[in-house]
Amino acid sequence: MRWSIFYFKIGLLFNMKTFIYSFMLFLSFSSVFANNLQTSIEKIKASLIIHNGDDIRGNITLLREKDGATITWKSSHPKVISDKDIQLENVNVEAYNIIPAGVVIRQKRDCKVALTATIDFNGLKETKTFNVTVKARPQKKKLEAYIFTFFPSNREEQIYLAAGKDPLHFTDLNGGKPILESTVGNMGVRDPYILRSYEGDKFYLIATDLKVQTQGFETEKGSLYMVVWESLDLINWSKPRLADLGARAFIEEYGQHLGCVYAPEAIYDEFTGEYVVFWTSRIYPNYPATLSGRRYKVFYSRTRDFVHFTPGEIYIDRTPGDIIDTSMIQASDGKYYRVSADGLMSIEKSDYILGEWKTISDLTNLHKRMNGYLKYWADTNVELRGKLIEGPQLFKFNDEDIYGLYSDNYQKPGLGYIPTTTTEISDTTGTKWQLYTRDQYDFGKLRKRHGSIIGITEEEYINLMKKWGR
Repeated sequence: MRWSIFYFKIGLLFNMKTFIYSFMLFLSFSSVFANNLQTSIEKIKASLIIHNGDDIRGNITLLREKDGATITWKSSHPKVISDKDIQLENVNVEAYNIIPAGVVIRQKRDCKVALTATIDFNGLKETKTFNVTVKARPQKKKLEAYIFTFFPSNREEQIYLAAGKDPLHFTDLNGGKPILESTVGNMGVRDPYILRSYEGDKFYLIATDLKVQTQGFETEKGSLYMVVWESLDLINWSKPRLADLGARAFIEEYGQHLGCVYAPEAIYDEFTGEYVVFWTSRIYPNYPATLSGRRYKVFYSRTRDFVHFTPGEIYIDRTPGDIIDTSMIQASDGKYYRVSADGLMSIEKSDYILGEWKTISDLTNLHKRMNGYLKYWADTNVELRGKLIEGPQLFKFNDEDIYGLYSDNYQKPGLGYIPTTTTEISDTTGTKWQLYTRDQYDFGKLRKRHGSIIGITEEEYINLMKKWGR
């Protein structure tokens, strides 16, 4: 009996020591876990930003999640910057379900707003407040001139600029030298696209991150980024930055390899207050086991600040064929029109940017019925068809219901951009379209390769000519 009590006490003591050790180990692990949680949430807090918070001129991105944390927002002036999503109703398009928080209503004067983020990471919470400035809304100004962004050749892969008083006549600026050069990524840029912000007082310039003269047309292991510049006046530009526009997220989501990001463009979507960015990628469904089945398709994502993007999704698929170089516009009839290099230069129409699209015509068949075709053919001997043209740009003339559809005749010796114009993009007869002979337009000395044209004000034109008009 004594020995039984003795062994019982020994066992109890041993179990107590084991319990204390286990408890101490638990406390140690709990402390490490808590420290790791705190470290993680502090990193998330530090990396959470509002792009250009001291100079807000449009809707902003308020992230709802980041690195495993969920984020909620509180605005001190929700009528200036909204802090809650708005459910969209009466729009029978799957892509349009909400208007994300961060809608900005600019006032008559600059307005200060405090935006407080509550970050929740595995139950641990932190807050971060951003004191931002929403700039006064600008006055709308008349557009009276044009600029043309482009690159001239595979040996000149930077940002070049031309300006003109009408969209058929341009003068090369800066003595034919680039106005901007990429110092990021592949150190070269092609296919520049410039857009004026929806509010009107900011510009974004986006381009393909590619330098063919050093790396070739890399379509398997190319850059999955685009290069972005920003400006308030077309003269002073931000430093270039690489933007992950959603291609990498597409790969992670669907497990299909994308080999490049080409020819990004963007258009403002009034339904959600976001820009829809679209680009061409070559998709490899069975990579790296085989390269078979690879196709060029057009993808899209959405952004408000050209910093944060939604995951990429397939936008246009012409399988078993390829499609590249989409350009898009909203016409005065309220409809959206897009044209793509798919062998025919197809023209499509839709009520919504992310809705159903209907093919209405194509440039290959349409151009032979256009006004001026016989003179154009005698002058150029160039058909507007696949493998001869690409890089279409669709834009509206200033204060006129006239639209330009310019196509890049890229093959050597090549004419560069060939202009066609119309008073009705949906016309399928050709009677409302016009072709031109080379003596009817002058795009400057440098050859114009895949680029973009937008309207500018007289003041902007004068400032550009003062800065680079030599």
